[in-house]
Amino acid sequence: MILYYLQAAALFEQVIAVDPTYKQALFGFGLCKMKLEDYPEAINYLSKTIELEKSYKEYTPWSALAHAFWSNGQKQDAIDLLQKLIQMYPNIKFKTELASYLIQLDMKNEASNLLHEVLDAHKNSPGYVKRANSDWVKEAKRLLKIIEFRVRS
Repeated sequence: MILYYLQAAALFEQVIAVDPTYKQALFGFGLCKMKLEDYPEAINYLSKTIELEKSYKEYTPWSALAHAFWSNGQKQDAIDLLQKLIQMYPNIKFKTELASYLIQLDMKNEASNLLHEVLDAHKNSPGYVKRANSDWVKEAKRLLKIIEFRVRS
């Protein structure tokens, strides 16, 4: 599998050499670098993608960048980034991801509040939005159970 990411990274790098503003190549290269555990490079290229277009691929590079920060030991940067994103785009997916990181930092109250916010928003959503977010709602419920278990322990 690593070979696949090395080959893909080499191809993305060739494209970036020709056009350093090609968002798809920057994003792809950043993702490859994450899979190869080269987090500083992943952070660099995912950040460039966001700089070029904040809403690229429905803000997915933000989520990937938060993961790269977290994996690189920059936990507060991951939290800050997702909080900034949620201010601009208060989405169930990103709130659930942020809650997951908060739980890992033992910030159970903050995570619980965020997850309850997610579930309340979901209740009041139209059917098509509920269907689109069903996996993230399941994850939010799973995370709440983790919090409840840790509180009881």
